[in-house]
Amino acid sequence: MPIDMKAKLADRQLSSTEAEEVLKEAKPEDVEEIVSELKIAVTAAPADALEVGTAEAQKTVNDFLGRLDKVKALPLDRTKARKPDGSMDWLSALKVGQIGDVLNKTAFSGEKVAVDGNGRLLLDEKKIDLTAPVNDAALNALFAIARPGQLDSLLPASKARLFDGLLSAVEGTLPIETGSAGKYRKTVAATATFAALATSAKSLTPAQVDKLLGLYDKAPAPLLQALIVRALDGATLDAAQQTKKAALNQPAVSAELLAAFDRGMQKTGLGAQVGLVGLAFSKDGTAITNFTTALQQYDQVDDVYGLADEEAAAALQDLETYLDGSQQFVFVFGSFGDQAVANAAQHANKRLLAKVLPQLQAANPSLEGVALSADQAKYLETILPGIKNQSALASFAGGLKNAQQMFGTLTPAAFELFKTTTTRAFERKGDNKDHMIDTWALQSELRQAFSAVNAELQPRLSSLRATPPSYDGIPLSAGAATQLCGILEKYLRSELSVANIGGALKVIALANGGKIDAAGEAQLAKVIDTYAQNWPGATVFDFNKLGRMAGFIVQGKAVPLCTINGKQVGLGDFYASVGRNVSSAIDKTKMSYEWMPERWGQRASQAAELLDVIAQQTAEGKGPITLLAQRYPDRAITVHAQGKSGAHDQFVFEVKGVGMFNQASDGAISPCRAKLSQTLFSAKVKTDGTFDVSVAPALAPSGWPLQTTYAVGDLIDIRYADPKSSTNQPVEGKPFSTKHQVLQAKIESYDASGHYTVSYKNTDGVEVKASLTLKNLEEMNNPHNFDLNGSDFSDVRIDVRKQPKLQAFIDGAKPIIQKYLPRDGSLLALTPAQLAKAQRECVGALQAYMRPLMTYPAHKGEGTMDEASKKYHDLIDGLSGWGTTPLENLLDIKRGVCRHQCIIEQILMQVAGIDSRLASGAANTMTGDFRGYHIWNELALADNARYLSDQTWNDAIIPLWTGAYGTDKRRIEMYNRTSSYAGQIVS
Repeated sequence: MPIDMKAKLADRQLSSTEAEEVLKEAKPEDVEEIVSELKIAVTAAPADALEVGTAEAQKTVNDFLGRLDKVKALPLDRTKARKPDGSMDWLSALKVGQIGDVLNKTAFSGEKVAVDGNGRLLLDEKKIDLTAPVNDAALNALFAIARPGQLDSLLPASKARLFDGLLSAVEGTLPIETGSAGKYRKTVAATATFAALATSAKSLTPAQVDKLLGLYDKAPAPLLQALIVRALDGATLDAAQQTKKAALNQPAVSAELLAAFDRGMQKTGLGAQVGLVGLAFSKDGTAITNFTTALQQYDQVDDVYGLADEEAAAALQDLETYLDGSQQFVFVFGSFGDQAVANAAQHANKRLLAKVLPQLQAANPSLEGVALSADQAKYLETILPGIKNQSALASFAGGLKNAQQMFGTLTPAAFELFKTTTTRAFERKGDNKDHMIDTWALQSELRQAFSAVNAELQPRLSSLRATPPSYDGIPLSAGAATQLCGILEKYLRSELSVANIGGALKVIALANGGKIDAAGEAQLAKVIDTYAQNWPGATVFDFNKLGRMAGFIVQGKAVPLCTINGKQVGLGDFYASVGRNVSSAIDKTKMSYEWMPERWGQRASQAAELLDVIAQQTAEGKGPITLLAQRYPDRAITVHAQGKSGAHDQFVFEVKGVGMFNQASDGAISPCRAKLSQTLFSAKVKTDGTFDVSVAPALAPSGWPLQTTYAVGDLIDIRYADPKSSTNQPVEGKPFSTKHQVLQAKIESYDASGHYTVSYKNTDGVEVKASLTLKNLEEMNNPHNFDLNGSDFSDVRIDVRKQPKLQAFIDGAKPIIQKYLPRDGSLLALTPAQLAKAQRECVGALQAYMRPLMTYPAHKGEGTMDEASKKYHDLIDGLSGWGTTPLENLLDIKRGVCRHQCIIEQILMQVAGIDSRLASGAANTMTGDFRGYHIWNELALADNARYLSDQTWNDAIIPLWTGAYGTDKRRIEMYNRTSSYAGQIVS
């Protein structure tokens, strides 16, 4: 019968009689237990500690331990017990610690880990309160004791108390609701706890085994259950316990997860702990692969391989945010991989900013050796958050040096060209997976831009600096040459600037005897000043129309302005003015959405710009107006701008008394039978290139105003039936293929009757050309539209009139829309690129708004389901046939799957005025294996670029064919599935 040392010490004393009784019965196998209980008693809180304050009590304990040491060597540190005279002070050694108190291996975070006699965990000598909310120190300590062999040297009593404490803590945690606060830390702590118990499973008591058996069904993830089973496998079980264990439904992935867990436990550093945390939430082997791939992104933060502690801490922080933000317990980690790319890049960027910002904020700012003005440095400060790391900075600075070389110094025009190109790249950085500027692509783009400009500029600069100076063969005075150099250095925007300045010089030289001297200098100055005054907000120019303006100025005439309804309008504001006139002429109460009048105005502004090109052609004796005038002399010609979808019928040319004509993309003019039902404005173009625009006082265009027409160069989707692919139902976990392919095509041309020639590469890589009608293009590319006042989609009913919570959801988004896309007419002054930027920002903000308002419900049988998830399954699983539930019911409980998240995004896109369509197909793993069917949104923005937007996977906006479908194969659209939404396509 074992010695009950705990009972003998219950009165906080060890009498001589009790010591003799113990020594009389003690056997070698009892020594560790006796010493363990003594240590617990000595190191307990003062009110409970063994009384050893008197010399007599100290002598009793020391003598007792000395004699016990002869039964079996005491598991105490003898170096702490030996006195200078060689005698042993065992009591001191007992108080200091026992062998095994400080564990052999540190925590992954590097701290020392210990277990005191009461079985309490210590991290760097600080006690861990397992009953408190789990903090980083607790997680570090728990993972430390889970390492193989860590607890082998602990005395049995300490180990028993430790295990009791661990089980008590995890009993207070499990079950964990899918939506509970701190889900991440609770789950990770339970994982480390069960792993620690499994390493010393032989020491588990029957009561502890019963607790483990009771906790199994409350464990929410496969690894947790696998670790419990591992602990039970190593423990001593009675017959009843063995029966219960045999009845456990063990995860199929147990062996794979445990093998990966064991590999992680053999590693060192906080990076190993990150990997173990990922395993705690992994669904299967694919999840392990995806998570490992994601962690490699953090390896690159320092441009050095290996997950250092700082990067690992950042990864843990990002992982906690990701996991706590989801209504799941198990993950495939596909979207985390995408987020990891951007998160790791952000961490790398912070390090770069700390290094580079001092250069830009110095008294004499510079960047990588390029001297800067204060304003240039301030601009670069706004761009630096898009530069990932030192390598990217070197590439970025290379582009800046290209700008410096254009004029030999970083002139305003050279920097402006650099700035324009760089700003576009910065605005597109959200298109990239790491949400950083692709500096290699930017450097290439800058090189091409500067190369194109330099090809035109450098020969002119050489001739300007020659003696005597000239420009395009036109002799110049020294003053004119200096003047032109200054104009180029200040105003040059592109290679067009160089050519258009040359065109204006020819007009001026023709009026001055074939050369430019003092009189020509004055005329050139007036031409440039007049041009700049028309665009007061601009700093650089392409100088379009400069030659036309020079023609009037050299004759001493005022530059004629175009008119809108008889009122002259400045050149710089003309396009937006056309748009504003059109927008204000539309009865807003008759439009489906409040943004539609403004969209019609934007379409009119775009048409006015194209009309200006036709006017320039007319001034040069070219183009459709000239052709028709030659064919039908003395006949009035009117151009009608149509708000239709196809570029072939955007303009209808009316020859009075003859009929209507369209122009094909090759310039050919053909008769048409157009009805002018969608006319936004009409114009009369004069032979000098000016024109008068007429906008009706009341307009009522019908249909959906697309962002842009279908025109040459546009990239579109087409359907392609792949004869090589299987038409069978995809099998989960198997490589995915489908006959119903969606490919990218390019519009090559169109004829006046509306047939479009497109080219694409089929799945064999063979170039194919096809002729499609405008209707074909619309079916495959036009946006969708739900009737918000009563329509069904899938299993939900949409009706804002009867669903106040749906209306409240829309109303809550309106301030966001107003922030990015204000309905005050200001959008009409934006370029398509500027408007597209605002739209992208709006989409990102709307997704942030939507994300917490509809999250995925917990799957049935996964952990302890939260109440909202239960309500979701009651609502949706209870539907039969074509049954629906009001959409507001899902908004009320804030739960929904991909189709529901897609629906609410589609609704907000409609309200915001962002063209969006639904796309459906396969959701695959990163390796291309089928996971199931999915649905997402595809957006078409003002600059004619198209993007994928997927709230489910937290992808706000990524480009379709260069990102979402070109390199990322996790979503594959299947036209047979998308075509089921044909009833919602707008026309």
